[in-house]
Amino acid sequence: MTESETSPLVNAQAQPDLPAGTLAYLERVRRATRRLSSPDLPAGDVRAAIGATADAAAFNVDAPTASARPVGRLAKQAVKRAVRWYMRYLSEQLVDFGRAVLRTAEALADRVELLEGRAHQSEAHLAAIEHRLAEAEAAHSVLAATQAGLAEALKAVRVEGSAGPCRTGGIVAGGGGEPGAPGGARPPMGGLSGTDAGDDRLAL
Repeated sequence: MTESETSPLVNAQAQPDLPAGTLAYLERVRRATRRLSSPDLPAGDVRAAIGATADAAAFNVDAPTASARPVGRLAKQAVKRAVRWYMRYLSEQLVDFGRAVLRTAEALADRVELLEGRAHQSEAHLAAIEHRLAEAEAAHSVLAATQAGLAEALKAVRVEGSAGPCRTGGIVAGGGGEPGAPGGARPPMGGLSGTDAGDDRLAL
């Protein structure tokens, strides 16, 4: 039972048509249920749970002896005196056990907080690595595109170079001139102009 479940009892004392004895009884019930109920804690709050456990670790062996009948009150007092030593001995052991449980819970909470901190650091480090990897992949894509463009340009240059020979030296013109002779002119045969070249060759 939580405190939120006992809230209707608080509204009951606001009823004007209830007698005073009934309102007093409801107030005692409300306080008893509040003492025995567990508080509403936020989900996942380990420290709050440990604090609530520490509040509940105190045991009260002083049982109430009030009663509407005098005989009942005397009987309760007699039983209380008879078992007081036993209940006190038992409560001391329970208190020691509760303290040990609280120390264990605090150690576990410290360990969980440490592991959560390391997990957050690992997540941040992993996110940084993923960011660097994405940058490296982008740079690699740019480099691959650049290399492909350079390869295409080099291929085009090679194709243009192999399309025709590069001629150097004298200019060939008129068809049939000897290399080195300007304008493709032939030197005169026999040293005479206007004579039959064939006769000169026969004379020689």
